[in-house]
Formats: sequence, structure tokens, C-alpha cells
Amino acid sequence: MKKKEIIYHNTDGKMAKEKLMLMFNENGHVRIDEADYTALYKNIEEFYHWALQGKKIYKEWMKVFQTDENAINALLQMLRQANTIEDFINETTEIYKISTVSAEALANLSLSELTELTVGVIQLRFKYYSLAVEQLGALIKHKNALQ
Repeated sequence: MKKKEIIYHNTDGKMAKEKLMLMFNENGHVRIDEADYTALYKNIEEFYHWALQGKKIYKEWMKVFQTDENAINALLQMLRQANTIEDFINETTEIYKISTVSAEALANLSLSELTELTVGVIQLRFKYYSLAVEQLGALIKHKNALQ
């Protein structure tokens, strides 16, 4: 049984439709399949690792925004002055003492996403990813115990 697409309004206010898809690389051939109910069971560890990554990124972003009350302006200034994205990433990691992954995530935000960030939004997302890590970790332990 295939799941219907998710319909929502994106950041531009336009209607968007998405489906969860899985990509497989077998013997040099790539195929993409629509996910079904088995996707969670087969890929729980992958979801767990993405949750860990999100938790780390938002924890480090909290550090940036709590260290510098004008973080948005400072980041925008650094973006304007950087010759390349790599320059921005390097400067961000050096100034705020965050990982390259977290700096890359900042660099990949659109300007509207960056300017909408607040300590409150970042804290909520950190809590969400922390809960996801806790819950998915419990599922993995349960899954492994059943095998």
C-alpha cells in the first residue's frame, strides 16, 4: 500500500506535493522507489543518524545565537564579504567554534530562512531533534532485541 503524497504550502506560499522516496544503488544502477510502510523498519538507523545530525546542528546554532545577540547581522555581513561559501564556512567555524557541518547548514539556508531564525526557534528544533534521538534510539534497541 503506497502512501499518498503530503500536500502543504512551502515558504513561498505555493502548494507543494511530496512523497517519501528511497534511492537504491545496486550494481551501479540507481533506482528510486516510493516508500511504503516498510521504509521506517528498514531505515530506522538512517533516520536516527539524521536526528543526531539535526540535534548537533541546532545545539551549535544555539551557541552562535546565544554568544552573539546580533548573530543574524554578523552572519549576513560575513556572507556578503565572503568570496566563496568555503570562506564563509571557515570564518563561521573559526569565530563561533562550531563544526563545519553546522556552518555548512547555515551557509545552505536561504536568506529568508536565515533572517527568520531566533533563539526560540532554534531551541524548539533542538528539543524536537533531542526527542527524536531518544525515541528512535529506543526503537532501534527494541528492533535489535527482536532479531
